[in-house]
Amino acid sequence: QTSSSSSESSAVAIYDLKDGTLTALSGSPLNGTVRALLVVGNTLYIGGDFSVSGGSVVGLAIYDLAQQTLDMSNLQALGAASGGSGVVRSLSISESDSGKVIVAGSFATAGGSACAGICQLDTSSKQWSKLGPGIAGEVASVAYGGNNQDFLIAGGSIALQDGSPANVAMFSFANSTWSSVGQGSDLSGPVTAVTVDNGKD
Repeated sequence: QTSSSSSESSAVAIYDLKDGTLTALSGSPLNGTVRALLVVGNTLYIGGDFSVSGGSVVGLAIYDLAQQTLDMSNLQALGAASGGSGVVRSLSISESDSGKVIVAGSFATAGGSACAGICQLDTSSKQWSKLGPGIAGEVASVAYGGNNQDFLIAGGSIALQDGSPANVAMFSFANSTWSSVGQGSDLSGPVTAVTVDNGKD
């Protein structure tokens, strides 16, 4: 939280490199913790463990940088398995499908539909959809591999749809399938971070 003579900011503020000023986001404040940020064009996606004052959406907010306002219209909420709120830990976009933001974290539903741990949000319609058949569990981190970021690697406490453990799992955008990276028993506990070495040797 920071304040200046003109505004007070909680969770997120915008820093202007030219004049060195820190400015609060306009509109309703975010109450809680921000864990991920992603800018796509003039849109700022904000993920974390927070609620938006006066709104029903938790864990994810969308801010229009050009209009300097929250744009939560038609955005449906994430829901936790126990009926609590969803938590977003990662926001990213793949070059292989730049019209979808990949949202990952701890949640069981997106827009009322089953979509555990990782889901994609269409940037124009704000509609949710699963990545292929989906997974079970929670995702802590994602990375991309392949020539056109054709593969998404997810780390967390994950199981594939057949129930087999895969704390690191790979999604292929080309054929919409998930597979375990290594043997499920290779990693005995949850994974908190992943990265990809795109070296060709």
